[in-house]
Amino acid sequence: MVCLVKAIKNGPFVLDLENTVDIDDAIEFAVRHNLHLLDLLISNANQIEDPDALLQKCRERGLEIGAIGTGGAPNAEKVYFSHPNQENRERAVELIKQMILLAVKLGHAKIIIGSIQGQKYTASTKTTPETNEWKEEEWPIHAQAHGYVVECMTAVCDFAEIHGITIVLEVLNGGESNLWTTPTEANDVFSVVSTDEKVLSYLIDSYHWICQGWSSSDWCEVPIGYAHLVGHARQPPGRADGLEE
Repeated sequence: MVCLVKAIKNGPFVLDLENTVDIDDAIEFAVRHNLHLLDLLISNANQIEDPDALLQKCRERGLEIGAIGTGGAPNAEKVYFSHPNQENRERAVELIKQMILLAVKLGHAKIIIGSIQGQKYTASTKTTPETNEWKEEEWPIHAQAHGYVVECMTAVCDFAEIHGITIVLEVLNGGESNLWTTPTEANDVFSVVSTDEKVLSYLIDSYHWICQGWSSSDWCEVPIGYAHLVGHARQPPGRADGLEE
């Protein structure tokens, strides 16, 4: 995964490339290490100015764009599917729709829905991400949060289905989101959204798996559409400090 969002440049298992965000460097890095897929972590679709040229460049080097990570959107734009404000949720959905259109141009890459899901909060457990100020009952709790996320995911999946794009839901560890505790729980909630694996499937991320102590049985009833394999330090497996030449 190559991060194009400077605010989270040193994020999990993102190619650092000596503190650059040059996509050409990322392509050459991938080729040099015999990789075949590139994932892009972006905050909005406009960050890829010429998707046709990028796709051609990747294919010339034997690469494909595997998935578009949407984690830059909540980080840079402060939008979330569980946000109590309807306008905020609508902006979140619109950002993902634009990324879906980008994914079509990039060879029908998958769309990963991770931290943009948001959280379920109580007044006693969380301050607001935008201002870090205490606002009692500012954030939705329990079933209300699930309802907001399902509403947004339904809009996103309907749009994705029209354009032939697969949405891949990332079930996060409890330290990053408390919406669900297991992949099966998330799948139960989203059963009302889509049962078609070509529209909605799940991302196995070994870091979250390790953090939560999940077993293989936690995934047995969940359709798997993508995987990220990463070590304890959220770097490539076996490396504490990332890939080396």
